[in-house]
Amino acid sequence: MYSAAASALAELNALPETHVAAGLRAQQQRQYALATDCFARALELEPANAPALRCLSDALLAGGRYQEALPICERIVRADPGSVPARFNLAVVLSRVRRFDQAEMAYLDLLAEHGDYVQARYNLASLYQAQGKLAEAAEQWRLVVESGSDLPSARAALAEAYMDMGKPEAAMDQYAEATRLQPGDPVAWANLAEAARAAGSLGRAVLAVQKAIHLAPQDPDLWKRLGDYQLEIHRGTGKREFLDLAVVAWSKTIELDPARKDVLELLRTYGPASQPAWHAGQ
Repeated sequence: MYSAAASALAELNALPETHVAAGLRAQQQRQYALATDCFARALELEPANAPALRCLSDALLAGGRYQEALPICERIVRADPGSVPARFNLAVVLSRVRRFDQAEMAYLDLLAEHGDYVQARYNLASLYQAQGKLAEAAEQWRLVVESGSDLPSARAALAEAYMDMGKPEAAMDQYAEATRLQPGDPVAWANLAEAARAAGSLGRAVLAVQKAIHLAPQDPDLWKRLGDYQLEIHRGTGKREFLDLAVVAWSKTIELDPARKDVLELLRTYGPASQPAWHAGQ
């Protein structure tokens, strides 16, 4: 009886499907190292097992083992050059191992055949932006935005590219769209405020940072920005009311973060001229 059971178990362990199933269970539990071992064992038993090969690729990617995943992804694409997911995974891995030129070509080839593949275009835009290829990045982000996917992160990335390109007005438009898509995100409003400031729209900058403060009232940096914007308006108009508002905002910054030496210096400089006057030690 024991001999028969042992023989049956040995036969079961010799089946690639058994190890693939075990690997899938491990992967569901995020045990990626164990999953990788299971899929690798399945391939030892049957090197041409396509499901095991794909699963091994997925496990290596999920575990962040990109260098090991690269030859596996290349092997999958060679076996099935028409597979869009396989080609996408290869492009991702090429980017992760810093083979940027090859990753770019992989994404471009994929998009030449599947121009509506938003995720591939998103990754290509990210790749360009990480390399400082701002014009190329902006073009790809624009195409992502125009695809109708309405991804706030794509709007923000396009705006960032425009800011780095010295186009604050265009950046402001994109950050405004990002706030429309994520009205409860204080970062989106803070980004809009900075773009508006760079574009010379100080009134809009104040309104945007006030919205950010409403969403995150305990953030001292937002209060500091509000004070800075009010000071710029004061300098442009000569109206003391804006200086008073700047001092109030900076005072709130110190209330939240007493160690801010830069803000204390602003208060020592401008506080005595405000109404009511601010004095050191307050």
